Amino acid sequence: MPPEVALTTIQLAEVLAVTPETVRRYVAAGVIPCITIGRTRRFFLSEVRAALSAPRDSWAPPSRRKLPRL
Repeated sequence: MPPEVALTTIQLAEVLAVTPETVRRYVAAGVIPCITIGRTRRFFLSEVRAALSAPRDSWAPPSRRKLPRL
């Protein structure tokens, strides 16, 4: 099986059908994981999908920002 390719912010936004700004907000909020190389971010689609499908803690305090649902 070939190794997974790391996606850019724009590529991940296209796969998730959201804007690149939404991807940046999710990273800033800690919703999705990324690897930072210099000033660029790279994403592994399998890790992003796992993070987005993980159950959320219903007892956690609400976020200050309202993030759009995927």
